Amino acid sequence: MNNNPTISVITPVYNVSKYLDRCIESIINQTFDNFELILVDDGSTDDSGEKCDSWADKDSRIKIIHQKNAGAGAARNVGLTMATGDYIAFVDSDDWIELDMYETLIKLLQDFPMADIAICDTHWTTSSKANIKRSEDPKICVKEQSELLEEFFRIHGEKSNYGIYNKLIRRHIIRDFLFLEGTLSEDVMATYYFYTHCQKAVYINRKLYNYFQNNAGVTKSKVTQKDFEYIKAFERIYKDIKYINNDFA
Repeated sequence: MNNNPTISVITPVYNVSKYLDRCIESIINQTFDNFELILVDDGSTDDSGEKCDSWADKDSRIKIIHQKNAGAGAARNVGLTMATGDYIAFVDSDDWIELDMYETLIKLLQDFPMADIAICDTHWTTSSKANIKRSEDPKICVKEQSELLEEFFRIHGEKSNYGIYNKLIRRHIIRDFLFLEGTLSEDVMATYYFYTHCQKAVYINRKLYNYFQNNAGVTKSKVTQKDFEYIKAFERIYKDIKYINNDFA
C-alpha cells in the first residue's frame, strides 16, 4: 500500500515570524488534506524556526529542515529532495492560500489528465486578509505549450507573472529540475522550465493564491538588484529558447 502524500508543498522560511502562522494555517486547513508540508528554515535569525518546530509538533504532515542561510532557490532544492508526493506545489511564507486551492487544482488535473500543470489566478494584496469576490461561473481552459510561452514572453501584452506559487505540478515534470541558487530570479527560470517541459496546462480564473505585497520592504521608485537579475535571466532564456522553439527566438 502506498502511504505517500498526494501533494508535497514546499515553503522556504526566512525571518517571517509576523506572517508565518497565517501561511501555515492556510495550508494545513486545506479541504484536500492528503499532503505533506515541507518547511525549510533558511537560517532565520528571528523565531521563525521555533514556530516551524511548534507547528510540526501539532501536525504530523509537516516536515522541518533547518539549514544555514542559502537563499530561496537553495531552500526549495532541499525541499524537492525530501518531497514524496505525486504533485509539487510552492508557497511563499509571507503569503497564504484559499482553503480549497489544492482541492480545486488537483480536481482539474484529474479531470484533464493530458495536462501536466494546473494554474489558478493570484490575488495581489497589501492587506492581511483577502476579500475576494468569487465568480459563480469560473472559466476553465486547457492551454497548449505555445500559449503558455506566449503568455510567458508577453507576446500579446499580457500582465507579467512568472510566479511558481499559483501552480500544481505533476512530479514527473520536475523530476530532474533544480532551482538556480544565489539569484533573486529563480522563479523566472523555474516557470520557463515548467512550461518548456509540459505539453499542456489547465487554467482556472479563480484567485486562489494570496500574494502579500509588503510595501514596507519595497522601494518602488528605484531599480533594484532583482530587476538586473531578471534581465540576466531573460538573457539566458533567450539563448535557450532558440533550441526549443524558433517562433520565440
